[in-house]
Amino acid sequence: MPSEERDGHDEVFVFAVVGDGHVQQAQIALSFLKRVTRRNIIVVHSRSSRPPVHERTVEAAIPSHLDDRAAAAFLKTNIHTFVPLEEAVYCYLDSDVIAVNSGIDEVFRCRSGVINFAADISSIDVFSPWALRCGCDAPACGHLRQTLATKFGVSIPSADWQLMNSGVFLFDAASVDFLDLWGSMTARTLADPYFVPRDQGALAAALWLSGLEGRPAMDSAFNFIVDCMHGRPRHARAEVAATALAANRDYALSATAAPHAVHLINGGVGRTGWANWDELEQLRSATEGQSQR
Repeated sequence: MPSEERDGHDEVFVFAVVGDGHVQQAQIALSFLKRVTRRNIIVVHSRSSRPPVHERTVEAAIPSHLDDRAAAAFLKTNIHTFVPLEEAVYCYLDSDVIAVNSGIDEVFRCRSGVINFAADISSIDVFSPWALRCGCDAPACGHLRQTLATKFGVSIPSADWQLMNSGVFLFDAASVDFLDLWGSMTARTLADPYFVPRDQGALAAALWLSGLEGRPAMDSAFNFIVDCMHGRPRHARAEVAATALAANRDYALSATAAPHAVHLINGGVGRTGWANWDELEQLRSATEGQSQR
């Protein structure tokens, strides 16, 4: 189906998934997204026994030495090398980003400058113990800023600097230099056992090196982060029942000001019994039978 266009450019959503489990999660995200958009969607995939069930897929080669988690970070930060950039604007979505309503299409209005991200729910020092194997039990530490200074020569002076979240971002041909930098920095962190295999530490460094650390973030309505493990310590996460997870009541799917997409971090997708997921399933069920692409 033809995509809508802005200033002569196609507007395209894109996912990047690695492994069968990741593909299955992306199928759920796709089912929600297809309910609410007529934009084109591309799924870039690797290491799956069968391709995603979707009209436009691209199979990507990933370095064999990377495990699936590291490979997913590699694929995301190199996504621009697997899609045609000319005459297209892309909105990347993590496979745990669930589109709620047709307002998701308005994300393309946010495209400006080099690249566009929404803010994370954490400052850089709060994120630090999750980015590094530093052994810190405290809710925040300065080790990530210290490590980025040593590894990349990046000085981030404030412990409260607002981290950007890479679950949703807008890019096009003007973003290539930044994406190349972010990808190369991510590759270096993936090769360093002190780093947890993620992309956000490298993203922070790339933003500061590029002078983009102070750019306004996209509206959180396009990446409304909901953590099913909020307030639950690491040691109590492994076998927790979905019904024991606290509901996030900072939004309502039926409200006029409902977010356009919710980002269910820490494994919230498919957790039947967790109130926030059950509400999303009810939303999808209520619109079953509508025209699908």
